[in-house]
Amino acid sequence: MGGCLENDSKERADILKLKERILLAEKERINGKGMTIEEVRGKLNKENNL
Repeated sequence: MGGCLENDSKERADILKLKERILLAEKERINGKGMTIEEVRGKLNKENNL
């Protein structure tokens, strides 16, 4: 049972990180500093060790 709660907590933390990234990306896009989709994928893959 404890594992399920840990997974939910980790999932919530991951969702919050993604929301923060989306907000940052929107601000950068508005300021003309956006990244291409490939750059975003590469960065995420590096961070997630994929």
